[in-house]
Amino acid sequence: MTSMVGLIGWSLSPSSVGPWTTSTLVFFVVALGGAVLRSEEHDIDGPLRDRVTHYAILSTGPSGGGKLAGFYWETNQLMNAALREYGYLDEAIYRLSEFGITQGQDIDGRSTLSNLRQTLDHLRHIIKEQDDLFIFLIGHGKPAGGDFTYTMVDGDLTATELKELLDRLPTQKLTIALHPCFSGGFIPKISGKGRVIVTSTSDSEVNAIPWAEAFIRALSPGGTKQAVSIKDAYVAGLEPGRQRYGTDVKEHPLLDDNGDGIGHFGEQKVVDGDGRVAADRFLGDRGRLLRFSESAVRTLRKQNSSLILCDRTRLADIFVTEAVYLGKLGGYKDDPGANSTSVDDHRAWALDHDPRMLSLNLVDKYLVQFDRQASSGKAAADHFYAEASARLASYGIDLGNSGTNVDISPPHFEWASRTSIERVRDELEAKVRALIVGASDCQKR
Repeated sequence: MTSMVGLIGWSLSPSSVGPWTTSTLVFFVVALGGAVLRSEEHDIDGPLRDRVTHYAILSTGPSGGGKLAGFYWETNQLMNAALREYGYLDEAIYRLSEFGITQGQDIDGRSTLSNLRQTLDHLRHIIKEQDDLFIFLIGHGKPAGGDFTYTMVDGDLTATELKELLDRLPTQKLTIALHPCFSGGFIPKISGKGRVIVTSTSDSEVNAIPWAEAFIRALSPGGTKQAVSIKDAYVAGLEPGRQRYGTDVKEHPLLDDNGDGIGHFGEQKVVDGDGRVAADRFLGDRGRLLRFSESAVRTLRKQNSSLILCDRTRLADIFVTEAVYLGKLGGYKDDPGANSTSVDDHRAWALDHDPRMLSLNLVDKYLVQFDRQASSGKAAADHFYAEASARLASYGIDLGNSGTNVDISPPHFEWASRTSIERVRDELEAKVRALIVGASDCQKR
């Protein structure tokens, strides 16, 4: 968990401020400073729960660089801080970001379609019918034919697919905040009973105002005891538009909570049926501090141990390159597709299978090829091992020690020629597996 002092210091760094205003940053120094004290000041805590009941997913998509990179990451950081203020566990906040775990030890992986799908599938087996799930998607978005998309590192998440993923969850208590341009276009697809959906714009507008800033600020009451509803936060998100456009508002944040698939704009308590559920939806235990027993935390940690979020993008690229190389060598009688030398064939297969299957397939193909070469004699096996070792080392991923990381073949051949064929085979397998781990940027929670 990033320290609060470190977070505030990072926020004030001139290179990372982006579009954040000085007044806003001053507010967060005060508000987040108050968050540190909240557990002491907030004397009305929720009950001690024997299982974890509140979860969140935060995803920061690719920014395109520039000031947006700092702003997107800052938004992820601030929303995470707000959730922690309400007592959400690190183990129950699943965070994806543009640069994955390089952005912090509490980031679970890159913001890829694969990782988001895995996370939602993981939660499908953990959460119960009455549990709460808060989802915040930060980044770019656009219309796509008859659909709308949220941009992720390895492709676009469509509103249609998000609906399918959400429909598999056992709970209806979903709160979904959508930051992208044109995000109002998601509402007709993902609307449903019990779902509170807040968007930064309608389906025909770009997001140019600090909507996320205002929305999170409203949900971060610091040391106060006032419960802030999602409806309250939605209304707060209207203010930047009024300040920028006056009466000629050009960005319309929408709220839908009655399941009819139609979002509405306005600060009235109820606007054409929307507003009642959001006014009764809060972070935490209805605005109070969440409290979980030690056994509840241990149980979730154990459940999370099976979730490994991977950077499928680089893994897929390496898989395709190596699959083409091995395909040129041929001889895969039991796997005809492995004999293909087409980049498109192997990439299509990679995109249709999860990282675990890619890993198993690549290891198996290397070992089958080694055995095929060994059938011609140890010298042929040694030459294949040497060539393969140089290839694997060329990716610049640590394969274990200085000897294994040499990217020319003669030293590998010299070692293999004086080593038993069984050990050479084992060493090749170990190198392929090390490459996969390094390429996939995997992290167990």
